[in-house]
Amino acid sequence: MPHEPPLAHLRHEKAVVSAIVPYTGLILSICCVLMFLLRYYILEPLAILIFKRNYLGLDPNRQRGTINHMMAVATKALLLLIASYPVIAIIAVRDFRAPLVPGSALRMGDALVVISEIFCAMYIFELLWRTQVSLIGQLHHIGAIVIAQSAIVLGFDPSHSSDAGIEFVLCLIWGFFDVLAEFHPHLAMLIYRYRPAAHGLNARVLRVVACTEVVSTTVETVVVMSLFGSLWHDWTLGLKIATPILHCLFSYAQLSGVRTFWAMAADEDRKAKGEVVVPHRTRGWWGDRWARARVGMGEEKEGETGGGVAMDVERGGNSTQGRVERKKDVRVSEREKVSKAYLGIVRK
Repeated sequence: MPHEPPLAHLRHEKAVVSAIVPYTGLILSICCVLMFLLRYYILEPLAILIFKRNYLGLDPNRQRGTINHMMAVATKALLLLIASYPVIAIIAVRDFRAPLVPGSALRMGDALVVISEIFCAMYIFELLWRTQVSLIGQLHHIGAIVIAQSAIVLGFDPSHSSDAGIEFVLCLIWGFFDVLAEFHPHLAMLIYRYRPAAHGLNARVLRVVACTEVVSTTVETVVVMSLFGSLWHDWTLGLKIATPILHCLFSYAQLSGVRTFWAMAADEDRKAKGEVVVPHRTRGWWGDRWARARVGMGEEKEGETGGGVAMDVERGGNSTQGRVERKKDVRVSEREKVSKAYLGIVRK
């Protein structure tokens, strides 16, 4: 019996992936509203309860970074939980019109469209919520949003009737690896925030994260590019050109995060030995210029990974930062008073 090529059951899928595609704008809006409610009513009070003074003593930018890590962990855990079965099933033998479970009116395509909208809402939240996002992080997030939305509606374009289904599945695999690769970095940053003085533990965690990022990026490249190559004759010219370029961009974003994690681990090792941590490059040419300008204005430097997992790196300071820290003490105490009052209301 001849071996069937990958996604053979989807190669002649001419229909739109789901009947709810016309309502994707509404679904995306609902996802964004739910993330706002989650952030405002649950994550911010929870951050005070869990991290206590380690959170209250942070400047507003790093407080936002901590909330973003919590939102990312919650959203990506949800995506991994609800997306694993339909993604694996659609890659194996199921088509978009197959019921999600036997006898259900909900189709595979319906579930995958909702999952894609949650994925997009997660990155929209980060772009709007964070005060600092690196250039490569911006490109990664914007690219992921545009690609995911384009893959959903590609079936409406007659010129893409032959590759709309397999392009949507390829984007699902991409997104699944992206969520899997960036889940543990966010979790590592929450551990870093919970016990900032545990330098030895933080160094080990950060090195493990850096190594797993390399492994996951390598596996992702092998899987995605193998699948892309096996379907070469089914792609239109535009996708043949755009897909490798976008994959290189996403891989670079993840590997940029590896460099930052490794640098943070080295800093934690030096802190554990009682050495002074000297600031070093983590952002690239444009990011370094902007960071130096912020330090000159009396603001703390904050490193970032390329993929958008913000690294709230604790760096060495100078006399200017020392004066700024004394001014911040007053603001920190005021924030603590407000936060404690807010926490009292929440507990009641």
